[in-house]
Amino acid sequence: MSRCLLIALEGWDEHIAAPLLARGLLPNLARLRARGRHGSLTPILADCPPACWASLCTGRWPDTHDVLAAVEADPAHGGARAVDSRSLLRPPLWEHAAAAGLAGLRIGLPASSPARGAGACIGDAYPGRCAADGSEWLTLADDALGGFDAATCAQLDALRIDPAELDAVVLAPLMPEVGKIDPHGDRRPALAALALARSFSLHAAATWLLETRAAPLTLVCYPLLAELSAIFAAYLPPCPAAVPEQDFRRYRGVLPGAYRLADQLLGRLLELGGMDAAVLVVS
Repeated sequence: MSRCLLIALEGWDEHIAAPLLARGLLPNLARLRARGRHGSLTPILADCPPACWASLCTGRWPDTHDVLAAVEADPAHGGARAVDSRSLLRPPLWEHAAAAGLAGLRIGLPASSPARGAGACIGDAYPGRCAADGSEWLTLADDALGGFDAATCAQLDALRIDPAELDAVVLAPLMPEVGKIDPHGDRRPALAALALARSFSLHAAATWLLETRAAPLTLVCYPLLAELSAIFAAYLPPCPAAVPEQDFRRYRGVLPGAYRLADQLLGRLLELGGMDAAVLVVS
């Protein structure tokens, strides 16, 4: 049975990726582009990612699916709440697939918690909230997973990778001088470890499920590039005048390294999807 994979790389910037592609440093994406088509999507509401994702998943304009901002009125408690899986007024792709008898699997899609709806879902609340010291994930919320039996939920819980497990050896490809950085005076390596642990946990769950479940439709989202860009975009060459030279030297390789890492994650999903899979990579 052939599969359809929709892989979302949040925060992808073609201006960063293009030089890496030209140097052959993103081989999996390059092979995918060579046998398919690629181009720019017109953003629905460029400054509102939740609306863009909602339009992608429903095929509808924002005034129809009703996700118009990152927050909405909270009818139960008053005030405002972040948009979530209850916000869509139109059925998304996986509901149409289920109506056609096709099993769907969703992993980490924006605004997908609480995990609900047709098929199986790992919501964007996975792998959970992090402890105050940034070392480990706290107990997984009950509504982070949906459509799985108890044994599968237990395995997905066990697959979470704590930030503390990512030592200097793991971080060194992104920041070679990490061993010289005082973790008490500079939190940036810890924040990078947190972002990596989140996407590594999603990847561990996605690959395990692709290996063990037959799901014709699989949607996976990695927030890695968006989260690291928010911290390290200022250190991209050329060195801005306001950035200390030491910081620039230490952190200029984080985003290029993260793009290469994202390419490796993509490659593993393509391998598990099979040569006959229909693949869409979006951001």
